[in-house]
Amino acid sequence: MNNSYILWTVKFLWNPTQYKMFGPYCPVCGLDLKVTATYTVFHCDDCLKDYTTPYGKNTIKEEAARRYSGKIISQYQVINLDLPPTKIKLHDEDENYFVTVGLTQKDGRRLLMVLAGEKKGKQTEKDYAQIFLDLDQEQVRYHAANKLPSELFVGFVAEFRGNKSRVDYKSE
Repeated sequence: MNNSYILWTVKFLWNPTQYKMFGPYCPVCGLDLKVTATYTVFHCDDCLKDYTTPYGKNTIKEEAARRYSGKIISQYQVINLDLPPTKIKLHDEDENYFVTVGLTQKDGRRLLMVLAGEKKGKQTEKDYAQIFLDLDQEQVRYHAANKLPSELFVGFVAEFRGNKSRVDYKSE
């Protein structure tokens, strides 16, 4: 029994989920393999090699199509149906400061973003701090390119279902 893989090709009809399988083809020379009378042995007329499988041509073709479909589907973006794809955003400000809170999702995870800072004539990334709360992984992070949260906040508490994170910034 030869352990080489038998090749198949895929032709797209309209999109990656609509396709036809062609083959099998010889893994050495690429020519069409002929099915013998037993339906479990494939023969290449060019290489004169036989490829034996425990399954028939249709079973192998169905398995190849199933695996290919799985590969295509695994590349789809995961959409969390618990949170609608719309964004929730709140904003408040006074003459000196502003705060924006947004709830969204990224890569299928729910994120709460808190953006707070000082109002200046020309805003730069160093004028505000961004804090991210990953609701699914119960983590608190900040964006290092912006103002550090310790330069703007005295501290904060993030309470999740499974844990509570308290951050106190000491003044030096």
